[in-house]
Amino acid sequence: DNINFASPEVNTTILRNSTTLGNPLPLANGADTRYYWKVISLDNVTGAGNSTETRTFLIQSLVQLTLPNDNVSFGGMVPEQSDNTTDNSPLPLLIENDGNTFIDVNISALDDGLWFNAPSPTIFYMYRVSNYSGEEGAFNWSGSQTVFTNVPIVNNTAIDLLNHTNATDIARIDLNVTVPTTEPGGNRTSSLLFTAILSE
Repeated sequence: DNINFASPEVNTTILRNSTTLGNPLPLANGADTRYYWKVISLDNVTGAGNSTETRTFLIQSLVQLTLPNDNVSFGGMVPEQSDNTTDNSPLPLLIENDGNTFIDVNISALDDGLWFNAPSPTIFYMYRVSNYSGEEGAFNWSGSQTVFTNVPIVNNTAIDLLNHTNATDIARIDLNVTVPTTEPGGNRTSSLLFTAILSE
């Protein structure tokens, strides 16, 4: 990533009649980084050689978010009953960074919330971000909403610096609901909006 090749990301010597397969470039600085490259031919006797002109390429950011689990159903509940997804029953929402750069993820309700008698934001409809088993460390814990808080009706940052590398690119969104005391019977639904933003 330095036009003077002060500390190359990759510096590989290939002998004649040799072939290197695969991509040796780690792209350690991620997207939106300009990389430079050149080829130098070497004389096997004196080590002297000629260099091609320096070329460059840029990997652009791809911000892409998917929800491997995009639905939570708490089933039948009665007034003052509480339930949450921390025990995986029901399963939490899962959010995955399928792009090539770190992202921040905002959350907001697309409606008035889950309850007729307790419109959002309310303690009767809460969320938190947590580690997905096997992909711990996928996001910046201290900058993310890791304790239960009211589901907002305007965009709030829920996840800070969600990683894009395949081994650690998934986080879980736990929901915590309580039926208000005076809530009438019937089915309830609520939709959440997740907005992915390129981390700066």
